Amino acid sequence: MGSQALAHCDCGLTATSLIGGGRSDFQENCWFPAACRGCNQVVEVNLLKPPLRCPDCNSLEVTSYTDPSLAKDDGERDLITWGQHHLTNGHYQCPACGQFKLRFGRGGLLWD
Repeated sequence: MGSQALAHCDCGLTATSLIGGGRSDFQENCWFPAACRGCNQVVEVNLLKPPLRCPDCNSLEVTSYTDPSLAKDDGERDLITWGQHHLTNGHYQCPACGQFKLRFGRGGLLWD
């Protein structure tokens, strides 16, 4: 069952992203948040359909938050997990301000 992540940074950036896939499409879809350097936003990408491309500006300068270089590595526990992919309660690099002040939280949406 897929879920939703909410992203927020002290600079004012906010975003939502689906995580995972549903019962009927999990083999084709693995949605996960990513940082887009083209539009400096947190966007939602399908990890199973490379190359990763921004759905908003069409840029290929997209890095999934599965990439350890985007994490400050100060998370004490996993907040959201989908297979081998997870987001912790730690800090991540914000694509808008470049600081490691982006945090993720659970959204209210679950789908099957």
